[in-house]
Amino acid sequence: MDNVFAVLSSSFARKAILVAFLAGGSISILGAFLNIKGANFLGAALAHTIFSAGALAYLLGLPVFPVAFFSAITVSFLSYFLALREGGTVERTSGLLFTFTMALGILFVSLMKRYDPSVMALLFGDILTAGTEDIVASLITAVLTFVGFVLLWRKMVIIFQDREFARVIGIKVVLIEVAFLSVLSLASVSFIKGIGALLFFAFLFSPPATSSILCRGLSCYFISSLITGIVASVSGTVLSFVFDIPSGPAIVLILMLFYFSAWIFNYLKGLRSQRG
Repeated sequence: MDNVFAVLSSSFARKAILVAFLAGGSISILGAFLNIKGANFLGAALAHTIFSAGALAYLLGLPVFPVAFFSAITVSFLSYFLALREGGTVERTSGLLFTFTMALGILFVSLMKRYDPSVMALLFGDILTAGTEDIVASLITAVLTFVGFVLLWRKMVIIFQDREFARVIGIKVVLIEVAFLSVLSLASVSFIKGIGALLFFAFLFSPPATSSILCRGLSCYFISSLITGIVASVSGTVLSFVFDIPSGPAIVLILMLFYFSAWIFNYLKGLRSQRG
């Protein structure tokens, strides 16, 4: 037990827990808005876009961050605004771009002359190796996310539920949509080294799904998503130190435990009300 406390009090453990805290909170809030819009697949498209962009950067010897950020911005804007222009759904365009970017990622990896573990790290991440640069990028993303949430969440909910009504009542719809997609793209790149593309999608989808079961009001929904994401990410990271297991799977298992616990609780609550 003393060894465990010694590890948790170390510098790299504190950095990993801080990044987990920021990632869990920020991405869960962004995912809550995507869930309201019915655009969860956009998260999957972004996750695979980051992987394919990172593979391309490593293949050409380019810096990963600018290539990944440009790719994420392009895919998120294409998915969202192409759907609006064509009268379809964001899920449909995101699904198409999801398969396209996944194919590109596999193609770029196959063109590499030698195996590069850094590419696969983009998929699964390694939060235990979080450094000062990762913390700075995570802090900037978290601040932008939470400041934007505090100032604009009501307008964003109206936009994602009824875009035309939002335009009629004078909300600057396009400006807010561009800001949201930009922060979402920044988050996908900022946290990708620490948590990986797959865990990024899990944070976008799982906490809002759990909150949708438990909550009826918007305040409860957003607060529950935030708490679920933070608790799962921090506890999963701590467990990875205690039991010497990968942090990503530990966090995903806790997210799923929360989801099924919420479902069982809601089911039992329904049975009790029926009997009453």
